Amino acid sequence: MKPAVLCRLAALAAVALCLLGCARSAPARFYLLEPVLEAAAVPQPGTCGLRVDPLPDYLRRPVLATRTGPHEVAYHEYQRWAEHLDQALPAVLAENLARALGQTKVWLYPWDTTTPPGRVIRVRIERFDADPAGRVTLLVLSAEKDVWRRHTITTAARSDAPADRVAAQSQALAELATRLANPD
Repeated sequence: MKPAVLCRLAALAAVALCLLGCARSAPARFYLLEPVLEAAAVPQPGTCGLRVDPLPDYLRRPVLATRTGPHEVAYHEYQRWAEHLDQALPAVLAENLARALGQTKVWLYPWDTTTPPGRVIRVRIERFDADPAGRVTLLVLSAEKDVWRRHTITTAARSDAPADRVAAQSQALAELATRLANPD
């Protein structure tokens, strides 16, 4: 065969392989945390503010994380958060907390009012991920009036599917809100 024909065949094969590779990549899926608590029957009086410390660096990625071992995390390129977790998590936690308190709103820090809320809860998320089986672990430190508490919440997902893991993460945040609303 002539060199020009071989070059054309090689280029055509390269283009075909590239197209075949693109056709096989999975489409990206996007997931949202959702508030899942029902509103409390009896509202607690006063105003409440929630200050969430910055998330650990490993959670500041746009993709879902799976804890594969005590010191290892895997990221899933095609399983993504629909919004930044450092914005979504505080908003969902605040909404769950408002519902647990029977209030219409929990203020997120920094307060957008000149009068600070009567009750201020500070939260530091240390871990928020699922293992390969879908068991979600949420490790949190919370403080109110300089008294710190440690919370360990585990929630089992219905399956290891990403949507079920995210639903279990939403449920873990609801459990945290319930504990924060009623600390005793």
